[in-house]
Amino acid sequence: MKILFTGYALLFSALLFGQWNTNPSQNNPVCTAFDEQTLPRIISDGSNGAIVVWDDIRDGISKMIYAQRFDASGHALWTANGILVCPGGNNQFNAKITSDGAGGVIVVFQDGRNSIPNQLYAQRIDGNGNLLWTNDGSLLCNAAGTRMYPDIAPDGSGGAVIAWQDLRSGIKVYAQRIDNTGTPQWTTNGVLVAINGSFQEFPKLVSDGNSGALISWRDRTSGPGTNNAIYAQRITNTGTRQWGILGTIVCANTMDPAAMSEITATAGGGAIVTWQDYRSLVYHVYAQCMNSIGQPQWTIDGVQICSDPGQQTNPRIIGDGNNGAIISWNDTRAGFPQIYAQRVDATGTGQWSTAGLSLGGEAISEYIAPVMLPDNTNGAIISWPDARAGDNNIYVQRVSNAGVLQWGTGGVAATINPAGQVSPAIAVNSDNSVIAAWVDYRNADADIYASRLLANGTLPVRLLSFYGTIENSHATLHWTTHADDDSRYFVVEKSSDGVSFQSIGQVNAQPGSGTDKSYTLTDPSAIAHTIYYRLKPVDPQGRFTYSSIIRISAANTQVVAVYPNPANALVTLTWPYSVSRTISIRVLNATGQVIKSVQETARPQIQLDVSMLPTGHYLLQITDGIHSAIQKVNINH
Repeated sequence: MKILFTGYALLFSALLFGQWNTNPSQNNPVCTAFDEQTLPRIISDGSNGAIVVWDDIRDGISKMIYAQRFDASGHALWTANGILVCPGGNNQFNAKITSDGAGGVIVVFQDGRNSIPNQLYAQRIDGNGNLLWTNDGSLLCNAAGTRMYPDIAPDGSGGAVIAWQDLRSGIKVYAQRIDNTGTPQWTTNGVLVAINGSFQEFPKLVSDGNSGALISWRDRTSGPGTNNAIYAQRITNTGTRQWGILGTIVCANTMDPAAMSEITATAGGGAIVTWQDYRSLVYHVYAQCMNSIGQPQWTIDGVQICSDPGQQTNPRIIGDGNNGAIISWNDTRAGFPQIYAQRVDATGTGQWSTAGLSLGGEAISEYIAPVMLPDNTNGAIISWPDARAGDNNIYVQRVSNAGVLQWGTGGVAATINPAGQVSPAIAVNSDNSVIAAWVDYRNADADIYASRLLANGTLPVRLLSFYGTIENSHATLHWTTHADDDSRYFVVEKSSDGVSFQSIGQVNAQPGSGTDKSYTLTDPSAIAHTIYYRLKPVDPQGRFTYSSIIRISAANTQVVAVYPNPANALVTLTWPYSVSRTISIRVLNATGQVIKSVQETARPQIQLDVSMLPTGHYLLQITDGIHSAIQKVNINH
């Protein structure tokens, strides 16, 4: 039985299967294992997908670190519910991650194995989910005492630089570089970042662009609560202190016993550091710039970032691409917490409103910091848990370098599930899409969920198919969306060259959910040569994206057929194209998950064994690299 319109011509079918859920109340589960999963961390995989790492207590006894990778379409590529990062460890937590530059991830974490609390180990995982540094991971330091609060940055050569708070002799900050094999490169047990004092805490670091690191920390040398200074240091790629044996003073006294710093790099090995400060008896955000030799460049003890007299706390910082910085923070001037941002140039001068730029919404707490990463145009992408609808949901906003909000006045929701979400983490891809992960309570205990936002802030449309047929020299476009797609309408566009497109019609989306939705539109113009088509789905907020482009040619009238349908044990595919190529066949279930994948030598008829598939509705993706088709098939045992 021929499936797609017997007697018609199936000319091209784009491979549009995607796993990313377009419904912000549903999203994509990353891990829903027993008990609690918390503290997600996420990075881009370099291919517009992402790797998520989290703390996990699925055995109900001790925390371990797990990881999962998603491709750009939202397919989970590793074991369901994640892979164990370091099977040889015990009671692991507080993971920090960075890219290995090759599609994988380097993870550093605290580990309590061998009844020794808070030791630091690292593990590298490649893009296929293979552990590269043995099951035990790489031990960073075996000196006496404990280590905690690690931070990590890439070294640009497949390894990483790691800093941590160390209790071997007082409380000091140490750092170590590991290469791509997990081997420490600097002094055994780490480099002491600054020799002064005995109360250095909460290090933050960023790459210096030359395989070294820029590190900031809180320094309470005279004892807890008595000094509260912010210091910084640059460590070269060989482990040498560049800003003297004491480091450089960023701010001599913040007057805040809870002050913690954040740091970003400037060109040539300099840095900008930000922190919350209580010097005026109200919390404000300050920042200071150090040049490549560690000399402060702005007002002594820093410049105030926001002129509003209200309270600002918990700042985050990224570079602005021009030796300045973008800083975001939690702000209570409206009587409830909101997220604000400001850009400062290389002189410390604010470039947006002197009172900062509101990102809208309502943050759930003044004590919770936003998360922020640079986009690829010197702007920022910022996420926070938001209570505007009465529930704790995750919102994301994009801000241009000029301070223009890109995703509406209040950002866009990555999730609006009413069960509540906290602890967002974001990855920004090269196409400026954003993958967000968070802790989610929809299943009663804490799980990890994720969602993808396109560069314009929309959720990807879940097209199950998009193809064209010809009848009487006219092309008819057919497309099917997933049941939970929330597009408002679709614009069909055509082109004679595949570059310049014009609209030929609009189709309103079908209301309701629960079943997949199918649509058609016929091009009134006759097809005399090759024509290109694409879809422009538009959501309820007027935001839109584009589908893949399909090509229809009047000269190509061959049909791909699948029979019998329904099928029981074997399905036969008729392949009308060249038999000199290899055919790839993927079977996807109703949720878009690939459950079977085979490669066959092209021939006129190919048999596919479906005897082990459960009864249900499936889609077949078939391609030889040039021709592609998507077919529906029902399995009924």
